[in-house]
Amino acid sequence: MQPGGDLRRRRRTRTWMVVVGVVLAVLLVLGVAGFLGVRFVSGLVGDAGAGFDGGPGEVLGETDVPVERMDLTSTVAATGSLTAGRPVTLGFTGSGEVTAVDVAVGDRVVPGQVLARLDPRLAQLDLDAAEATLVAAERAAGLTTSDDGAVATEAQAAEARVSVASARTALASTLEVVEANESALDSAVAAAGRQRDRDAAAATEAQTALTAAQAAQTPPAARQAAEAELAAARGVKAAADAAVVAAVERAVDASDLDLAQRQVEAARENATFAGERVAEGERILGAADATVAAVASARADAAAARAAADASAEAVVAAQDARRTGLASDAQTVDGARSALAQAEAALRVLQAGGTPEGPAAGPSPEELQVEVDRARLAVETARASLTGTTVVAPVAATVTAVDVTVGTAVGEGAVTPASTGAGDGSAPAAGTITLTATQALVAEITVPETDAVLLEDGMPAELKFSAIPDVVGTGQVLTVLASEPGQGGAEGGVDPFTGQPLPAQKTYTVTVAVDELPAGARGGLSVAARITTGDAPDALVVPTAAVQQSDGATTVQVVDGETVEDVEVELGLRQGGYSQVLDGLEEGDVVRVADPMAGGGEEFLGAP
Repeated sequence: MQPGGDLRRRRRTRTWMVVVGVVLAVLLVLGVAGFLGVRFVSGLVGDAGAGFDGGPGEVLGETDVPVERMDLTSTVAATGSLTAGRPVTLGFTGSGEVTAVDVAVGDRVVPGQVLARLDPRLAQLDLDAAEATLVAAERAAGLTTSDDGAVATEAQAAEARVSVASARTALASTLEVVEANESALDSAVAAAGRQRDRDAAAATEAQTALTAAQAAQTPPAARQAAEAELAAARGVKAAADAAVVAAVERAVDASDLDLAQRQVEAARENATFAGERVAEGERILGAADATVAAVASARADAAAARAAADASAEAVVAAQDARRTGLASDAQTVDGARSALAQAEAALRVLQAGGTPEGPAAGPSPEELQVEVDRARLAVETARASLTGTTVVAPVAATVTAVDVTVGTAVGEGAVTPASTGAGDGSAPAAGTITLTATQALVAEITVPETDAVLLEDGMPAELKFSAIPDVVGTGQVLTVLASEPGQGGAEGGVDPFTGQPLPAQKTYTVTVAVDELPAGARGGLSVAARITTGDAPDALVVPTAAVQQSDGATTVQVVDGETVEDVEVELGLRQGGYSQVLDGLEEGDVVRVADPMAGGGEEFLGAP
């Protein structure tokens, strides 16, 4: 064998080894990329706030896990940056008459400080009536026979009688307040009507004065004649004055001094007479100008009187509208109080009829009673929110920069909005509002999708991490939740990581978070990550979120019982990390099957809140 042939064979062998090595390296890279892709996609269904603490690891393959209990905290996480604080305008979320304004421009306020109040009596009566209705509904729902055949006790009947008495008292108080409100509204309408009549009379008088002034005004032709006569008189006066001067000069050289003296006196008399004519002309012209000025003044007075009369007429209409609205609202309050009394009396009657050995009397089904309980609970929540809305509270430490609300005025529903619109027009705040400028120079602004924005409210607590200060975890609270301006906040839909196709754009909201204490070195523009707590559920029944599936609009999990696997519909609550709260459908100790997240079932939750 020739040496050259061995060398060629060794080179071919090394070439194949290189090719095989490259192929193996490519396969290894693809495998790692695939594994990381699975981790990335699985992470999309986990907690968005994983930057704060680690969540449970993803489960690959099918695994059976027991339903257990744990404390859950629901959060919304997003990123943004520190920015200069902007004024925030606070308004009432309830309606009524302003009874107190506790701040003035320039005052410094602290978080939780009450800034202004509405009359809370009707809102409190609404809440009392709603709570009485809830008590009656819950008591009625508890009157159905229990599993051991027990019926309502005398103690329950006594409680029902107390509820009836309370409902009657609440109704009487409601009727008293409503009567007072109606009287106040009637007085407001009457006062507006009297002011309208006064202003209308004043407008009539002003119009009469204008007509008289116009009648007394010197006609333009007469004024022109007076001007011409005055000009002529001034010419005669000038000639007479010149004649006096000439006569005096002639008298100096005159041989007949008596004649010269008489000529001088005659010239002076003519000059005096001409001066009198000038003065009379000036008086006539001045009188003509005065009539013109009087007409102009009377016209301005008439216009002002007409404007006042029109405003008074509009005030009457507004007072009448306020009366209709107020009476309608009061009627609803009375209806609620009467409904609460009717509920309490019905519960008492059912108790009295059912307190015999034969068992309770026939009545609504348990399902119908539960529906009434749910409605009553919702009414209590609504009434409680309305009562809370009768006060304006400072969300952060700030300085009051505008107060556009006064005691005695009626306000409607308000909102929390920036003091200046998105267009930057610097418009004044709406009536019934108080504008604050945060004492702190910097706040955190983050952007969230609208699916998260609906979960947020001002005052919710937040945790903050700063990109350039990794060892610090700050705290704060939500100040405002506002729709992002066009082109702001990353409203673009992005790209689907599987298909590479563009995703549809979604509306985003800008959330302003007041920082309790800025860390040393914090600067405007510094990147920040925020995690806002939207709710918590201590000792909640939970399942891994990967076990949850969506099918035909139903939320289900696979429950494992020995060799049997059954799809069970569940109702979910809060989500945290890789776990979801179970409100109904499962019990502690049940076993559910967790499927491979890449095998289907979990992808419906991509992007879910």
